[in-house]
Amino acid sequence: PQKPVPTSSSASSSSSSQEPKVKIMLRVGQDEAKPVMMGLKKPFSALKTMWCNQQGYKETDVTFQFDGDTLSLSETPEDQDIEGGEIIDVKIKKGVKPQESLKKKPPQKPVPTSSSASSSSSSQEPKVKIMLRVGQDEAKPVMMGLKKPFSALKTMWCNQQGYKETDVTFQFDGDTLSLSETPEDQDIEGGEIIDVKIKKGVKPQESLKKKPPQKPVPT
Repeated sequence: PQKPVPTSSSASSSSSSQEPKVKIMLRVGQDEAKPVMMGLKKPFSALKTMWCNQQGYKETDVTFQFDGDTLSLSETPEDQDIEGGEIIDVKIKKGVKPQESLKKKPPQKPVPTSSSASSSSSSQEPKVKIMLRVGQDEAKPVMMGLKKPFSALKTMWCNQQGYKETDVTFQFDGDTLSLSETPEDQDIEGGEIIDVKIKKGVKPQESLKKKPPQKPVPT
C-alpha cells in the first residue's frame, strides 16, 4: 500500500498558514508608526494594496520607503532582511486626500439572492451632505450618494419644488455644475453649498410637483 499523497490544496493551505510572519511598522508623515503583520515571503505590493484599500487611497498616489529609499513592490521582507519592528514610511502625493469610495471592506460572504444584494449595495453607498441654497434663503441640507450624478439631485429638487428642469441651474463655487458629474468628481466631502439659480420671473407650479413614489399596496 502506498502512502496517501496529500492533495495540493491541503498542502498549500497548511504551508501558507505556517508561513513565518514579521511585524512591519508603517509610519505616515509625522504620525506614530502602526504595527502590521505580514508574511516573510509576501511581496510588499500586497501590503501596499491592503493599506490603500483600508485608508482610501489610490495605489498610484502612495509610495513605500525603507531606509530613505523607495521600496520595490516585488521584493519581500525576506529580501530586505527585515526581522521585525522595522519602520516603512508611507509617502502620499501632495494634496491627495483619502476617499471614502476607495475604501474596500474585506470581502464578505456572497449574499445568495441577487435582488437583496443589489439593494443592500445601493443602501451602503457612501453619502454626502449637500447644502442647497436658493437666492438669499438659508441653505438646506440634502443627502445624496457620492457617485450619484447631480442630474438626479436636480430632478428630485425640481419635482419637490414644482419647477421645470430647464428653468433651473445648479452652481458650485460660482461655476455652472455639469449634471453628469458626481460629488466625488467635485471632491465634495460634505457641507458644501450648491446655489440653485432659477430663471427670472419663473414661479413654481403645483402641477409640476411630484410626490415620491409610494410602495405598491399588496392586493
